[in-house]
This record gives sequence, C-alpha cells and structure tokens, in this order.
Amino acid sequence: MWRSLPAEKSVFLACCRACAPFHFPFFLTACSPASLTPLNSPRAEVAPTPASLEESQRPVPSVHPLDAKDDATRVVAQYLELTDQIGADGGEGAARIHTVVTTRWYPREEAGFDEYRLRNIRTIGQTKFDGLEVQSVRIDRDGLLEVAVFLCVDSTGVLVVPSNSPEPPEDLLQWLQGATAPETPDEATAQAWEEFLSTYEAHRGFREPILVWLRGEEMSTLRIDSTENWMGAHPCGGVD
Repeated sequence: MWRSLPAEKSVFLACCRACAPFHFPFFLTACSPASLTPLNSPRAEVAPTPASLEESQRPVPSVHPLDAKDDATRVVAQYLELTDQIGADGGEGAARIHTVVTTRWYPREEAGFDEYRLRNIRTIGQTKFDGLEVQSVRIDRDGLLEVAVFLCVDSTGVLVVPSNSPEPPEDLLQWLQGATAPETPDEATAQAWEEFLSTYEAHRGFREPILVWLRGEEMSTLRIDSTENWMGAHPCGGVD
C-alpha cells in the first residue's frame, strides 16, 4: 500500500503513481470478468447442455484442495521469481519462463518480454503475491489436471526504467518494497528520489487481483496455462 507524503512532495507522488502498460507478471491477457466461486459455494442450477453433461462424466481428480494450493503456490512463486529476473535483464532470456508455463501459453510470455527489448526497458525490484485460494480442481478434456486459483499480485515494489538507467537510490527501493524505510522521507531524500524518478521516467507497478489456470499430468508437473485479470470485488486492495 502506498504511504502518504506531505503535500509539497506531490511531484514525487505523481511520478511514482504513473503506471505504464508494461509486462508486469500476469498482466498480459485481456481484462474480462470470470467466475470467482469458492469450492464449496452453491452454484445456480441450470439446464444441462451437451458440454456440461460431457464434463460431468469426466473422472473426478483425487486431489485435496490443500495439496493443490501447495503446488500452485510453488509454481506461482517460481513464475514471479523468473519474471523478475527476465525483466531485470531487459527481456533477455525469456525462454527461462518455459519451465513454469505451458507450451501453449509461452508465446504470450515471449511477446511480453519482446516488448521490453523493443522499448529498451528493464525492471528493478521484486514482485510479491498473497491471498492465493484454489477455486477448482478438475480433469480437462485432454485428461490433464486443471487447477484454477485466485491471488493478489503485488508489483508495487517494482520500477520500470530505461535499460541504461542506473540503480535507484537504495532507500527508495526499500521504501517501495515496504522494508525498513522512513514513513515520510526528509526533504533531501525526497528530492533525490524525485530526481531519479523524473530523470529516468520510472514507472511503478501495481497491485491486482488475478485468476490463474494451471495444467499438468499430475500436481508435480503443473504449469501456468492462462491468466485473467479479475474485474469484480476482491480482497486485494490497491494503490490509492
């Protein structure tokens, strides 16, 4: 969550609040609503269709939601770590992300990192996540496990800067990431931060609710297969 600054530091605040449409983790797909239904929530009864009848005849996976949560958490954590690494390298080495995404989804990731190279930008900082909850576990039409999860992805501790930009002031990065930094920087510190942000047109990430679908032959081989921004009410809060 963004911390408040005195009114005279509004220039600094404006610089930090700007968020460009760069490839932050999970934010590559179009924003469209999706069902955020807890596992045990009653669903509205509808007349069965051929597709729903087919789905009802598929085998039910013998996977406990808690086990699915552990494996999904592992994959998401690996994905965010790799995304930060590739972003820090200016989009170079995008193939590294292939270890945690499906072959079908990889071109979307590759296109996002290609944009880094085209714009000559890189990222600084670390992406975090919380609030991960399993929404469903099922067997898809290909006989693969499909796990859907909701989570809050927090890129507010990440800056997008030109590739030739120097590192930001260390205390600025610590402040963005919520580490041990002053609630309100003194005048000299704020001026140094403003100078860096405005000189290098740095853009800060944001906090967003995301739906993620993972697929695999078994829980240990789950990979991210698609993502979607959640557009309804959610527990993730945001940046004011």
